Amino acid sequence: MSTLLVGGEALRPDLARRWSRGRTMVNAYGPTETTIVTTMSDPLGDGPVTIGVPIRGVAAVVLDERLRPVPIGATGELYFAGPELARGYYRRPAATASRFVADPFGGPASLMYRSGDLVRLRADGDIEYIGRRDHQVKIRGFRIELAEIDSVLGLHPSVDTAVTVAATAPGGDTALVAYVRTVPGAAMSKGELRAHVAANLPRHMVPAVFQELDEIPLTPVGKRDRDALPEPEFTSTSEFEPPRTPIEAGICEAFARQLGVARVGRDDSFFELGGNSLAATKLVAELRTAPEIGVPDLSAQWLFADVTPAALAQRCVMAREGGSIGDPSVEVLGEVLTIRAGGSGTPLFCVHPAMGLSWSYAGLLPALDRDRPVYGLQAPALSGAADMPDSVAELACRYVDTIRSVYPDGPYHLLGWSIGGLIAQEMAGLLVADGQRVASLTMLDSYVVSQRPSDFAAAPSVAELVAEFVGSDEVSANGADMTIEEAAPLVAAAGGALGTLTIDDLHLMYETYLRSTELARTFAPTRYPGEVLFFTAAEGRPEDPPAITDWANHLTGEVHEDAVSCTHAEMASPEALAHIGKRLNDHLRNADWQHQLAIRSIPGGDS
Repeated sequence: MSTLLVGGEALRPDLARRWSRGRTMVNAYGPTETTIVTTMSDPLGDGPVTIGVPIRGVAAVVLDERLRPVPIGATGELYFAGPELARGYYRRPAATASRFVADPFGGPASLMYRSGDLVRLRADGDIEYIGRRDHQVKIRGFRIELAEIDSVLGLHPSVDTAVTVAATAPGGDTALVAYVRTVPGAAMSKGELRAHVAANLPRHMVPAVFQELDEIPLTPVGKRDRDALPEPEFTSTSEFEPPRTPIEAGICEAFARQLGVARVGRDDSFFELGGNSLAATKLVAELRTAPEIGVPDLSAQWLFADVTPAALAQRCVMAREGGSIGDPSVEVLGEVLTIRAGGSGTPLFCVHPAMGLSWSYAGLLPALDRDRPVYGLQAPALSGAADMPDSVAELACRYVDTIRSVYPDGPYHLLGWSIGGLIAQEMAGLLVADGQRVASLTMLDSYVVSQRPSDFAAAPSVAELVAEFVGSDEVSANGADMTIEEAAPLVAAAGGALGTLTIDDLHLMYETYLRSTELARTFAPTRYPGEVLFFTAAEGRPEDPPAITDWANHLTGEVHEDAVSCTHAEMASPEALAHIGKRLNDHLRNADWQHQLAIRSIPGGDS
């Protein structure tokens, strides 16, 4: 059998599968500064494509921006050390100093080489190549690895090669553009390519433009030359539901401008297109002054309650005609927040963290299948529906009744962040005890607070609450001892639906925050026998055992841990939710498939 050793350019999975048939194929990797080959994979086949492990005499580490090792599964930059390193660049001291840096893990005067390549360390020890650090872009708060998009496009049977870049859209925002060369004789459908990417990646990673080229330009050494690509053509031929009225058309155009996409249909969700609080603030400001909309007092909370142009247009028409439009503040503060309505999939129920709101879970939508309904459970005290119960167990009982009123017969997907994870785990146990099927339980960095009395002894401050809205930097700049009245302008400045919260709303939220923490201090979880997906915040508490260690005696089924490069408070950030959503979507799909398989194995079940 012949042997094929490849290197020099990232190896696409489709090429690995094609070229490994009938031969032994090995993927080699290594920059010139480390004597060309520094890692080699095992023989490739239909499995994942990696760059393998370091060869003998090479030390490789995956580090974050502060030169700290990243957890398994998290993305970091690849560094090399050892005797194979070059001494530097000939007569280029500045370049040498930027790439050959002090090795914090080696002896005195030892150096390591900064590769500039982003990778993940897999649980089996293999290194997975992601892309170049300088090919990483940030769009609408999401950090995107362009190579991941290229890799997915390469799996389409009509695509020979593809290269994705970030470009400035006509509205001034940044958008993704995919340049594609098709297989000779194949016809490229842009709508088909868009659907292919959307089925494999989060919505915010779907390019706005797909542009066909006869040839992808290359550098003299045979690598893709991104600087030589033609200017993007910001037009779209994808199928979509066009606006039906002038007001819908105006809202669709405003969505597209603010989100930096080619065009928006009447049924497209603002949040699924990657909308965030900043984009919402700009959008609402534009719509208030648009003559075709005719609603100068349009509320930012309407956008959260009505996320599509069609729904928002209907509310605007009712407002212009003096009809009843409902109270959007009640809708977004109610005990059940409809994050995504409709769809034929099994719903996902998300339980609020300590502050009582579930708004942040809207950030999961771009990564979740579009036919999956998503609901947020929120503290009943925020809407005045009821006081906070006396225990986490009582709160879980109430929420079980709530979700069964929405979706009576299951199976149930449950998710909770922080204290929400405690409640979700208790809900799962109650449902199982009642003979209901829990298809999945997902917990986002949930500590068993009662097992860490010294860590959670102090009452949380207003600053800690506000940090979950506006970020810790803003809070630090304004002081850690702020009052609700001092915090209100910071929250209002965050924009979106947050901008319409009143002082009374913030007082209620802080009281809920305090009460939730009190309940968590006395809560001892029962044992839950089912499978659990657990996301761990990999940053912020390096000296303490991670949250998952608290659950050793309470989760007796299989637990899948996934590390996220963020702090506990950043679990709801766009970047963290993009990572979580992608992994969560695969987990939910698998759980649904397992449920259908179980039904079919029952005599008289679905056929």
